[in-house]
Amino acid sequence: MRKGMTIVELVVVVVVLSIVMLFVTNFMIFQNRNITEQKAKIDTNKRVTKTYEYITSIFKEVGYCQNTSAGGFGIIDGVIGASTISPDTIHFPYTTDQDESGSMTDGDTIIVFFSGDTLYKHQNGNSSILVTDIDRLLFVYHYEDGTTSLAPAAGTYGSIKAIGILIKASSTYGNKTYEKEYTGGIYFRNVN
Repeated sequence: MRKGMTIVELVVVVVVLSIVMLFVTNFMIFQNRNITEQKAKIDTNKRVTKTYEYITSIFKEVGYCQNTSAGGFGIIDGVIGASTISPDTIHFPYTTDQDESGSMTDGDTIIVFFSGDTLYKHQNGNSSILVTDIDRLLFVYHYEDGTTSLAPAAGTYGSIKAIGILIKASSTYGNKTYEKEYTGGIYFRNVN
């Protein structure tokens, strides 16, 4: 009666275990890459969706005033806040009745602007970050007469009825890049 294993049996067991471990390791590497790719896609999709949600919710409040007879609320003609916001950034100045007082107060003037890769909201002298890591944001202004432009000229802000929106974000994972682009638009409901 023999006890123990022969060298050949030991080599066979080591080879079989090595093959099994190779398959397990390759599977785990594949799963890790797949998870990293999915996280990058989810993160990119979230940034684009979040940016669109912020912009559309902001645009829906443009010109709102509880007192319908009050005037002066809407899209502001020209650049405001030039000391804070560079004129070459994509910016959208507007007023809305934030405190629902029916009259224009300090907090009723707001600027949404895009600088670098970040979307900001500027109100009461303070800028707050809404979304970061956005590759591109573009507004296309639609006028009452059916024309469009990328940047409104002075005196044309009052005839803007809708804005088209293009948002693009990307994430890199490994040697691949995932890009997400969204186009949409919104009509102003509170602007006459």
